[in-house]
Amino acid sequence: MTVIRVATWNLFEFDRHRGDKDAATRYRRISSVLAELDVDIAAAEEVCGRGSRALEELAVSAGLDCWYDPPFVTYERRVAITDTGSRESDFHVGLLWTRKAAKVRAHRDGFRGYPGGGEFWHGLALQKFEIEGLDRPLVVGSYHGAPFAQDARPDEARRVVSAMTRPDPDHRLAIVGADWNSISADRIQNPDGTWTYWHPDPYWNENGQNTWRDIYNYQCIVTERDEQGRPTRWHADRRPGQVLLDAGCRDAAALAGAAWTPTTGHHPADDAPFRTIDTHRVSPALAPAVIGWEVIDTDAARKVSDHLPVVTTLDLARLPAAA
Repeated sequence: MTVIRVATWNLFEFDRHRGDKDAATRYRRISSVLAELDVDIAAAEEVCGRGSRALEELAVSAGLDCWYDPPFVTYERRVAITDTGSRESDFHVGLLWTRKAAKVRAHRDGFRGYPGGGEFWHGLALQKFEIEGLDRPLVVGSYHGAPFAQDARPDEARRVVSAMTRPDPDHRLAIVGADWNSISADRIQNPDGTWTYWHPDPYWNENGQNTWRDIYNYQCIVTERDEQGRPTRWHADRRPGQVLLDAGCRDAAALAGAAWTPTTGHHPADDAPFRTIDTHRVSPALAPAVIGWEVIDTDAARKVSDHLPVVTTLDLARLPAAA
């Protein structure tokens, strides 16, 4: 049985304040938590500060790898991050993986980065891996959805879908971990045969049961307003998740039948409700391999980031052979 564990984690402005003593201590603790996850591949969001250098140092301290061979002859390896190298405070995304090359090996010329400022607000990073016992590459991505540009998220989701499925939707094996900054649209079937969203709506308002907050401007669709034009009814904007679901790119949590668990909302800097916006989506061809999904909710993880790590477990032996 070829089982691998894939993580995703928003690192809360990692390396952005490296000159601050307390921040430096937090960065070291992030490395410790990451190492203790014992995963084969990890997606990282909000790698700020020095970008590629920051991810490189995180990899070393966590006992992981993040270097790939570029598509041309050179003695210099590259770091798997969407780092433009020109804006230090940018929120980059990147990938790290185990040093056990016999199990997971970065495919030569297998990295592709889509930095922010173009098709994406933050970015998308993709790396192909050769997995022991797997007859084709596994594409793993890290993505960070737009925090405020609500109407841009569905289009970004379409671009993520294309990266996960093209050029061969029937056979491309892909998994993208992300802070999606939006709520999943995946549904689960209840014992009575009815279907409900896997993720409950943390913003939903009916008959005054929830109070409007400014942060909802970026997360909700308003359905009714009062005479003054103020929202009286609203619900979570699930459009980005629906784009992914329409393409067959499923939320690993729903596929695994996992209990709903929030990934953020615990931090003092967070002014929104408890919610799950961090998860993995898998391509249609990879969906049969999902056997587990969990949020790593520990005191150590809560203290170092405003998001909690998420781990999806894949059993690649469940996949049919490539045609």
